Amino acid sequence: MRVYKSRTFIFKKKIAIMKISLPARLILAAFLAALIIPATLPAQIDDTFADYLEKRMKAERVPSYSIALIGSDGSVSSHNFGFSDTGRQSPASEHTLYEIGSVTKTFTGLLLLIQLEKHGFDLDTPVSVLSNGKINLPSGDGTEITLRHLVTHTSGLPRLPANLAPVSMNDPYVDYTYEELYDFLKNYTPDVAPGERFEYSNLAYMVLGHLAEVLGGADYDTLVKEYITGDLQMESTRRLVTDSTRFATPTMSGLAVSTWNMDHLRGLGELRSTSSDMARYIKAYLQHVPFPYQSALATAYKPLYVRRQDVHLGHAWFINTAHADTIVHHGGGTGGFRSFVAFSPVSRKGVVVLTNSNDDVEDIGLHLLNTEYELNELPDVVAVDEAALNRLTGYYTAESMPGFRIFSEGGALFGQMDGQQALPLAAVNDTLFSNAMVQAEIRFPAAGDEAAFMTLHQMGNTIRFDRSEDGPAERVEMKLTADQLKAYTGTFHSELGLSFTFTVSGDQLNAQLTNQPAFPVYADGADSFFYKVVPAELKFRRSEDGKVDAVTLRQGGQQILFLKEN
Repeated sequence: MRVYKSRTFIFKKKIAIMKISLPARLILAAFLAALIIPATLPAQIDDTFADYLEKRMKAERVPSYSIALIGSDGSVSSHNFGFSDTGRQSPASEHTLYEIGSVTKTFTGLLLLIQLEKHGFDLDTPVSVLSNGKINLPSGDGTEITLRHLVTHTSGLPRLPANLAPVSMNDPYVDYTYEELYDFLKNYTPDVAPGERFEYSNLAYMVLGHLAEVLGGADYDTLVKEYITGDLQMESTRRLVTDSTRFATPTMSGLAVSTWNMDHLRGLGELRSTSSDMARYIKAYLQHVPFPYQSALATAYKPLYVRRQDVHLGHAWFINTAHADTIVHHGGGTGGFRSFVAFSPVSRKGVVVLTNSNDDVEDIGLHLLNTEYELNELPDVVAVDEAALNRLTGYYTAESMPGFRIFSEGGALFGQMDGQQALPLAAVNDTLFSNAMVQAEIRFPAAGDEAAFMTLHQMGNTIRFDRSEDGPAERVEMKLTADQLKAYTGTFHSELGLSFTFTVSGDQLNAQLTNQPAFPVYADGADSFFYKVVPAELKFRRSEDGKVDAVTLRQGGQQILFLKEN
């Protein structure tokens, strides 16, 4: 799943879960050969393809791939590349554990189909009926939301609940509860009727995970084992890892990051698994192994919704019908993991691709099933020696901008704005570096033992940062009581059509900008607050009577005034 982590220099890109992220942007955008292999799935990945993967691992700083290929006869071949840890001590294997993110949603979809058969319901039964009145969902036109709407992401519910306010973007779902989810839904009105529009929704699968528990009469973890993983002997597929020695280190751009945990939510992106286990899961859909609920497996990938001409949605699965083939697939992404599983009912072949990196592996999986799907082109990699990199490293500052740290690790250069995640910088030459993901370039002067300045080029902007001997200033957080924070609550509007809504939860002030999740903000002075997820500040204004009547957002050298709604 992608709740998506921030990928910014100036601002933000897309969460994942999952396929998803949790965007930390506020306003602006982020920082700022198809190979020829045999047309049929090979018994082994050939040398040409292995060479491509190894080059891709180097270019994208990927620690490992774990790949399983399922042949039309049900045979499985395992292909593992790299190491599961950043110290390069543990080679990846078919038994290495990875977070599979939103691939978890296919387990939820299958669990619900099994429960529908057991209880005699169908896909068009309203959720309120399925849950015996325990789950009541808002609707855009009064039409009740059904299971069909939720599993196909057409319920009208948003991608994420607006009151999801992570304490840390490193583990964004860990503290969110079902009580908070249903509190949000009580006050939410969709802007479209059920079935009218596709919008990928992690929120919908939060509801579905709970619905599976209501129908199954047990907790989600128990249901997964009882109805799916137990019968398929998938002993390593679970939410809680029992053997940490097999758990891969999550990374982003080659740097270790936190695992993602869901202590309360179920069904949308919390499972961990291995390529060996996931191969057995895919074999069940292809009828290569026995499974007691075979009719549910067959129903799971029947088209329910047409997203576009060659892409349909099934019961949690995406279905591609291009290139004279049918490929049923789902991907997943958490902070430092990506996953992709797919199978073709036509060829009866399948593929599993897992990695402990933020390298999207969908193209690899699709290409292994059908070579008409092209692989991503690899960027040219220019080697820069360590001495040349060292003269560039340091801390740089610019007026009205967050500070910018340049550092090297493992022979590669990274850039990191204060409060944001480090991003890799690919060398164009020894003074010019770029990051294609956020469409930014950084140029350093050629002369001198140390670069005296650097210039950031992004989104048509050119900003000079000068080397500073001082590191980032520490912000001192002030503690305010809930009563003090209430003075800042309300809705504020700008002339740009954007709105801010401020709410208090406990002793925390949360700020929500139009079409974005709520994020906590922290006081550091009189009527002054700052974000930790992005480098941005809020300065409230008071009228003559002492009441707050406006707020100014300061970010990336820009200032936007929002006036309080009367």
